[in-house]
Amino acid sequence: MKTPFYFGLLLLVLISACESDCPCEGLPICWDAGHNGLDAVPTQGDTHTRPDIYVPPDLGRPDVVYLPDGDSPFPVVAGIGWPLPNAYSWDGSWRPSQDDFPLGGMLDEEYGDAHTLSNGAWDGPTPILPPGEWDWDNPSDDFANYRNFNSNIGSFEAMSDDVGNHFGWRFRRNESSGADYGIAGMYFHGSPGVDVLHLGPQGAIHTFTSGHLGAGPDVMIFDEAWSLDFFTGAADTGSFNDDDLVVAGCTPNTDDTLDIRGATIHTGPGADWIFARDVRGAAFDAGNRNGHTHELDPADGDDIVVLRGNQSDIRVYGGSGDDVIVWFMDESKLGSIAFQGANIFGGGGSGDAIWDTEGTDRLVLVIPPDTTQVPFGDNPPGTLMVGLYYGDDGTIWWDEPMYGDPLTEYCITCGRGPNQEQTVALAYQSSSGHFETGWFWITDIEELQLGLGDEARVFLVDQQNGTLQEAHDLTPYVPPADPSIYCGDW
Repeated sequence: MKTPFYFGLLLLVLISACESDCPCEGLPICWDAGHNGLDAVPTQGDTHTRPDIYVPPDLGRPDVVYLPDGDSPFPVVAGIGWPLPNAYSWDGSWRPSQDDFPLGGMLDEEYGDAHTLSNGAWDGPTPILPPGEWDWDNPSDDFANYRNFNSNIGSFEAMSDDVGNHFGWRFRRNESSGADYGIAGMYFHGSPGVDVLHLGPQGAIHTFTSGHLGAGPDVMIFDEAWSLDFFTGAADTGSFNDDDLVVAGCTPNTDDTLDIRGATIHTGPGADWIFARDVRGAAFDAGNRNGHTHELDPADGDDIVVLRGNQSDIRVYGGSGDDVIVWFMDESKLGSIAFQGANIFGGGGSGDAIWDTEGTDRLVLVIPPDTTQVPFGDNPPGTLMVGLYYGDDGTIWWDEPMYGDPLTEYCITCGRGPNQEQTVALAYQSSSGHFETGWFWITDIEELQLGLGDEARVFLVDQQNGTLQEAHDLTPYVPPADPSIYCGDW
């Protein structure tokens, strides 16, 4: 940890180095008195609240000189809860030094040098490409997969910093309104740096089960998805700075339409944020190792999952860490999702990953905080039922169609945890009667919050008895503002 004397000396040197038109170009810290008013003392890693002051975070490398932070390619979300991006990451989490470059594995092994092809279908220099499978017939160097990708979907642009370090790849779609990122999308394998897969406000991703973005703080944005299994991060592709952002669903639906269908998104290691709206028959895996529901990723961090609009037959896995899942229930226009309720896990969905005793996970139900709580049984309008399923005798109740597949297997009621915890059953019906969930299930969730704002209430979940105990000493969670700006052009 750096000492106050070190900070004072360093700041004095840097202020002296500044010209009158600060910020100090080329320096890792700039104190712009005219803009910031010197109304606070910067702290380590203070990029979230003081955009013009950066003191490098303590990353266990006290002798490192961090690269100056240039213009960020990522948008700034107006509203509470969002970190400020830097030049290398959407959340400011990646702050490299020059010694970190060049990053290995950023270029395709065959098509990373712009060599010339003369095969009749492509004559001339090839583009410099990220890792992928760009030949259909590799011995003949037909370049067919890239030609398919390029003509139907888009291309790639290298992302470099102000001194020329290549740190990521950005997908450039052919259609400005949205890419149809179909089966040819599986030819792109992702990189160990930043991958920005922005499919556009009407973009769709579908019909393949082997999509990857690799390590690094990746960003994935789309409006529709179906028949998809996609990894923005996984243990097998590395956990290097792997804080990912997923915006799944750009356009709020005004009816009961469901845009994300039969899809699974795995974010793997790191502290990931997922925003998903209008979903049916889909899973959001924020921390299982390589997507396997029986194993937690040891490099997983504190994740946030925000569910908006219409939600039906969904599964959420928090993985390791202290995770928060926010469900805006009263936004639904589905009427009833009885027998298609959610399964929400603080950890994983099967095996030893079910009961993760290390983290504290919270489910936030955005409903009136004073909603009447009733025990297991009927729940009339204006009530939230909470209790233990009457048939739960300790036997694991599997979702049979998913059983046996390590990527999808999960329990509905999950037996007993190490301290006799059980799956808790809930059911909500709005006071107007416009929406009811039927039963839905939470496993290894320690805290439940009702509502947002000053009136929100936080409860401890008694997982042995299926009851709630109000915890007045716990602070209500405030979710990040809606990330709709990410769906636009930037």
